[in-house]
Amino acid sequence: MSSLELALANLTAWSLQIGVLALAAAALACLVPVERPGVRLALGQSLLALMLVLPLVQPWRVTSAAVSWSVSLASATAPRAALSPGAGPLAAAPSWCVAVVLLLVLGTAIRLVRLAAALFELRALGHRARTLDLPPWLRELRDEVAPRARFAVSDRAGTPATFGLRRALILLPPGFESTEREHQAAVALHELLHVRRGDWLALLLEELVTAAFFFHPAVHWLVAHVRLAREQCVDADVVRRLGGREVYLESLLEAARAATLARAVLAAPFFRESHLRERVDLLLKEVSMSGAHTLRNAGVTSIVLLVTLAFTASAVPLQSAPPKEPAKVATRPLRPSQRSSARSIRSTRPRRRPTRWKGSLSSR
Repeated sequence: MSSLELALANLTAWSLQIGVLALAAAALACLVPVERPGVRLALGQSLLALMLVLPLVQPWRVTSAAVSWSVSLASATAPRAALSPGAGPLAAAPSWCVAVVLLLVLGTAIRLVRLAAALFELRALGHRARTLDLPPWLRELRDEVAPRARFAVSDRAGTPATFGLRRALILLPPGFESTEREHQAAVALHELLHVRRGDWLALLLEELVTAAFFFHPAVHWLVAHVRLAREQCVDADVVRRLGGREVYLESLLEAARAATLARAVLAAPFFRESHLRERVDLLLKEVSMSGAHTLRNAGVTSIVLLVTLAFTASAVPLQSAPPKEPAKVATRPLRPSQRSSARSIRSTRPRRRPTRWKGSLSSR
């Protein structure tokens, strides 16, 4: 088995392990639900990190040295390239393996290019946006929650969006200034809390993960649920600070209506109000689960996921190549002419005479 075939086999096994863990997590979410968004966010982020480090936390099985059918097919098509001393892993792999690898690289490159285009579009929007003249109450709110944040208004921002690490920029739609003060406070507080939590870095890391696993629906599902839990955590904090949820619900619905009328831009994923229905449902629902019940369900979920991981890793293990044996140097018998030249070379070499010591130990 060539190194490229082995890498694709490990990628397939890794993807199966991720899929089984995601299915188990989805089933546990229905059987033993965790209603508190903070705990769900911690579980989702832990599961996502575990999926990414699966190759590092499980034992690898050494493959047998037997030649498989794919290698024999490759040797039949290109025997010289496979046996040449300078041939690389692509030369010994079948053509379908090379095609699959090229498709994976192409898909990841397309997702990364789209992400880079969205980031450049966000930067351009930030430069073209108009700096918002903050009223005193909004300035006090900013200084209390996230002092380094900046506010700007852009006509291309359909919904509020926050981006940036050191000095985060909060882009607001043009209709923000014409809304009531209570709605302005709810929207501004929501974005300021994102800045305070540092959610922009988490969002970028999640985009990189989905770009690398663009072909895996389980990864996209888990990232979507992590983002939903993050938004619900911020929603709960906003409602707690405002002291009520009616104004905040109205601001969410108004933002959703404005998003449907906004023009499409390259940075649309960063402006989209995702999972609005689930967020509104949780705000309207009274969370009746106690802290002890939440911790119990979270513990059961963690234990079942770890058992599922152990079973999946043993059923579909990752494989490593067998250790290479030292190459044996083949010797050929010498020809008669070579034997005679070797004898002549040995005869012409000067012989070293043994050195005789003068005197004896007693004379010294």
